[in-house]
Amino acid sequence: MAKSESELSVYFAGLEASAQPPAAALYIIGKNDLPDSKLGTVINGTLKLEGSPPKGARVAFGPDVKNPATIDPESLLHYRFDEVIDGWRERGILLPQDRWTLLLREIVCVSGRVRKCRPWWLDIISLPLAGVATTARLQAASRANDFASALFPRWCVPLCDGKVEVWARECCCHHPWIDIDRLLDRLRDVLQRVPIEIDRPRPPEPEPWQGFDRIGRVALNPQPLPPEPPEWRSKIRQTSLTANAKPFDPGQTYASERLYEDYQALVTMPRAGAQAFIEARPYLYAYFCHCTMKKVGEVAIQPDGEFDFCYWRPRQFHHVHHHCHTSYAYRVKQLINGVWTVVYNGVAGQDYYGQGERAELVTTSPKARPCGQGPKPPHEGDGTPFVILQNIGGGSTKHFNFPAQTDVSRVAALVDNSGLYDYSETEASQKDCPWATTLSFRLWSSPLLKDKVVYYRLKVGKVDGSGQPIGAFQTLKGGVPWQRYDGTKATTEDLAAPPSDVGGQEGLYKFPYEGDGKNWFWVDYHQHWNTALFDPDGSDPAETVLNGKFMVVLEVFGPGGVRIKPNGATGPGNPEAFQFRRWIDAVDTANVPYADCAHIFWVNNRAVVADIVDLRNTGIENDAECQFMSGNPNSTFSIGFKAYHDEGVTTKLDPIDDNSFMRQFGISWQRGLNGPSGPLDSGVADEGEVTLAVSDSRTFGYLLGPFIVNGQPSGPHTKCTFSVHLGVHGKHHAGSGFLDGYFSRYETASFALDMTLPPE
Repeated sequence: MAKSESELSVYFAGLEASAQPPAAALYIIGKNDLPDSKLGTVINGTLKLEGSPPKGARVAFGPDVKNPATIDPESLLHYRFDEVIDGWRERGILLPQDRWTLLLREIVCVSGRVRKCRPWWLDIISLPLAGVATTARLQAASRANDFASALFPRWCVPLCDGKVEVWARECCCHHPWIDIDRLLDRLRDVLQRVPIEIDRPRPPEPEPWQGFDRIGRVALNPQPLPPEPPEWRSKIRQTSLTANAKPFDPGQTYASERLYEDYQALVTMPRAGAQAFIEARPYLYAYFCHCTMKKVGEVAIQPDGEFDFCYWRPRQFHHVHHHCHTSYAYRVKQLINGVWTVVYNGVAGQDYYGQGERAELVTTSPKARPCGQGPKPPHEGDGTPFVILQNIGGGSTKHFNFPAQTDVSRVAALVDNSGLYDYSETEASQKDCPWATTLSFRLWSSPLLKDKVVYYRLKVGKVDGSGQPIGAFQTLKGGVPWQRYDGTKATTEDLAAPPSDVGGQEGLYKFPYEGDGKNWFWVDYHQHWNTALFDPDGSDPAETVLNGKFMVVLEVFGPGGVRIKPNGATGPGNPEAFQFRRWIDAVDTANVPYADCAHIFWVNNRAVVADIVDLRNTGIENDAECQFMSGNPNSTFSIGFKAYHDEGVTTKLDPIDDNSFMRQFGISWQRGLNGPSGPLDSGVADEGEVTLAVSDSRTFGYLLGPFIVNGQPSGPHTKCTFSVHLGVHGKHHAGSGFLDGYFSRYETASFALDMTLPPE
């Protein structure tokens, strides 16, 4: 039976007889090249037109859907209706396989959560504080840390009001191999916006006939280098925070910590493993392949900060053949003062997530409004409502390395490492780290205690080896502003209690509780202790640079500032039905049956020592300012140096001083201008504290020998200038990371080698 002019046969070339054809329809294309209305649907190989488009109209085949606005434009097959209709009526509609496969669709889903946190890099920035740790430098560093702690609390809280835009980025590499060098260059471009130091590239493992220096140059010199310890990493400064530096935007989306960790891993791993490493992280393809990007939709944030979004897209057959990967970036917007405001921009920040990977979106924008729900209990305890010093600085910094409390404001006898912290939150794990700069305390009080535990106070005093306080305690004071959401505006409220409300007492602060009529952001700390400016007895200015063990005591008060204590507890105060608890390890707590809760902190605000004392030609030391060394190819270069910290669990009085407050040191050399470089020595134990240390050596023949630098030959030379670099890193931390910018030190020396003498 012949078909009418409104019925057109449709043929899908290459479609197997047993296969189901795609559900397709013909649409009229309107403004912005998007489908406007449906002109007909393909049923059993026949397109039945349901009208006639206007003259000159464009049409397109696309997936058969109820709402044409939901169709992905990439899945449309466009035609000019007047030019093709006669041929369609005569021969039917012939769709080649590479065209009609675009009509096949698949469902893709993404999910994640949105939180407001302190920037991950804030506590490891490198500030220009070279030289001796003077009181002025420490005061400046501590004030900067105070500002950072107030503006960017480390505590992470969810965002639950707003919407998430989902952007899909498709990247195709038209070759099976990955250009590692190009990827590292791109990652450095992204990471240099973050004010931290990053590792320089580490080369692949050498073939048996080759050697490599630290930054990937092939050494033609057959003399092998000694194996490099994993502890030392040569670093370069990407940017600095100085008084004249351009201020960074706190609302900007910076590179993610995951990207930083990926870069660090890539520059240290053998090239043989880099390909598999990147293939397991397809979001990295966005940095070195050809990419296209588009917004695929948006979704509201759920009450707990979570989100999930699903959409239809054309089935991607080409991914298998062209090494294509789809990754996703997100933008988060909140309605602030009646205006939709972007508070997280992963598109601009190039923060990508692979398909099927859960997205962890972190904003540092001061404008971002967190959820109004309070934090979860840190521990279940024994069922009794309790108060606890929950963490210091980082959200997981649970301090417990000190003896149990034995009385009011007293603990048992201290041991060698009492008050130190085992920092193990990153791959840079380290035992027995001292506390330094400003410590930010976060407390927890059970919501059931809202009408009983109304105020708190923190006091600090020195302590001796028996656990007994030395002298009087000093109350921590100053403003403690907390952020909260008031209708459509963010505001702050100081927790400090006016003395008139608490019987004339000073240093009392009101406990914030969820459900007290104030929508707290829950991103702030309850108190800050600036250890670098702390004077325990108020009389000794020299104590502004501290090294010692201190007791931090927590006290609580009821309505009107009346001192309270747990039922049955020893010490002053009215008994109430609650407990003090303290951490006894990383997962468990214990009851403290006293009228206060005591904690021991070993504080140190003194930097490590880094000193290149002399340069040595075949073991002969020379401390002159200008040095020109002559020798033969077998002559050796080394240095006399100091790298240590004079305090810690072990000190210079111990035979093996391997547990001071120095974390590690490293020595490297570089030849000329942009010439080859390499390691000279490294270690994790103090060197040169009592007797001057001597580094490993390199022969003149090796240092002046041939290298390949960025694919080009360098040397050999008979003479050239050199520099030698010493970097010494401290263990000091404030709960969220090592404070390298404050307490690590670096030194550089220059010299020249002249290899004119014949070999001996």
